[in-house]
Amino acid sequence: MTTVCYIGEAPDDHNCCPSCGMECMPSNMKTGIGKHLHECAASHKLHHAQVSACDTFKPSHCLWNGCSKVSTVWQTRDTHRKHLEAHLTWLSSLSTSGKTRCCMWELCEEPTHTDWYISDWAFHFVADHGINLNKAIIVDHCALCGEWVEDQKGDRSAWNAHCKTHYKTIFAPFKQCLQGHVLGFCWKVLERQSGIVPSVHE
Repeated sequence: MTTVCYIGEAPDDHNCCPSCGMECMPSNMKTGIGKHLHECAASHKLHHAQVSACDTFKPSHCLWNGCSKVSTVWQTRDTHRKHLEAHLTWLSSLSTSGKTRCCMWELCEEPTHTDWYISDWAFHFVADHGINLNKAIIVDHCALCGEWVEDQKGDRSAWNAHCKTHYKTIFAPFKQCLQGHVLGFCWKVLERQSGIVPSVHE
């Protein structure tokens, strides 16, 4: 019996799922063996990413000017993230007096904004303060090579860099082509994979 799996995924030598140990039989895996292996691998990778983020977290103070908890040392990533969510909520709302909001993080030079959502301010914390406020670490799977890419920083830079590597490899044979002579199907693959379109001059 032939089992169709994602690149880099297959039953182990005992015909079992490498992640959970279940025997790879259609009767055991109602959604299909290949799908089970992939979903099980995804669950394992996601768990590993969360554990890694928690294990590497360093106890931190809140550097928000005027914060009532400024002296508190946040010992875990989860408690630190939950505390900062209150500041993000404040940033994304307008005050009753109609004043605009600006980031109050120590030495922050970000101007005021009236149209930023929590997600915009969360990305600001990543880009300017190096703090990933995503509750769950994002893990992407590359269908081209089978690699799993963790977004520990929270800025998608690791995934974008991975996709650009494939892009450069795909287009290497056409490096000397005239501008505009690009294979459309390659663009579509990369767009579906990453949501970005790298420059043809990179």
